[in-house]
Amino acid sequence: GCSGALDSRAVDEMAAVAATDSVRVAVVGGGICGASAAAALAGNLTVTLFDQGRRGPGGRASHRSVILQRGQTGEAPLEDDTTQNSPATKKNPSSLEFDHGCVFLRADDPRMKAEVKRWCERGWVMPWKARFGKLDVGDHDANGDFFGLPSRPENVYVGVGGMNNVAGGVLSESG
Repeated sequence: GCSGALDSRAVDEMAAVAATDSVRVAVVGGGICGASAAAALAGNLTVTLFDQGRRGPGGRASHRSVILQRGQTGEAPLEDDTTQNSPATKKNPSSLEFDHGCVFLRADDPRMKAEVKRWCERGWVMPWKARFGKLDVGDHDANGDFFGLPSRPENVYVGVGGMNNVAGGVLSESG
């Protein structure tokens, strides 16, 4: 998994190597972690980011827009708007937009908190003001929380306009 920040010592070590050699780096995956790694390395190295996403960067922080056609019910297949956050979808009251995969992120580590603060200032994320709860599972292990949901919504954030905008913002800012 992604720790949320690339170790600055590792970036400095790679920059020292790059100063003496012609170094090219490939980053595979354009999710939030891959985008952050590529951006951190791009200041000192030649970086190429490889991502297979049809809708742009985002990885597991994917965002979908689908348009409900006139007379169509939710039971029928929906037309998929493959243009990421398209203006046509935003103007259409029949459009459905949702994140899937990574629908929120947490900032528990001080480095991640600093990065997320920067992202909040840029308008890419905002604190998630949701209510969290857990169901009583009886005799089962109640500590097994697959999604890492906290008992309180502190340090939990969502992407503004979609989680994919976090990766896109990081990449656009780095050039």
